[in-house]
Amino acid sequence: MSLMPGFKPTEAQAEGLIIGTLMAGYGELEMEICGCLITSEYNFDMPVREVFGETGAEKPIERVKKLLKQDYTNAGLFAELSEALADMDYCRKIRNQYAHCQWYIQGRTLLCKP
Repeated sequence: MSLMPGFKPTEAQAEGLIIGTLMAGYGELEMEICGCLITSEYNFDMPVREVFGETGAEKPIERVKKLLKQDYTNAGLFAELSEALADMDYCRKIRNQYAHCQWYIQGRTLLCKP
């Protein structure tokens, strides 16, 4: 059951499930990148502060890239890290697009107004 009128079972429940998964899933990406940083730094406190210490998601991605650059370069994996973080940033943009709008049904179409 959705609390949002636009995602009622009779209207756009399937779309609401997809959008909810996209929005909730971004937090999982943040946890995974935090785990990479914890492993690289042999430290728990600093990585958690770097990833979750302030609001917004764009700056932590940039900081994590700088912090992981040397270790991933040494392992021959910097290109893969760069690609993964670029993909993560793209996911962030998609999440923000869906999070910062009002959802409504017009006719039989689910619409999002930023």
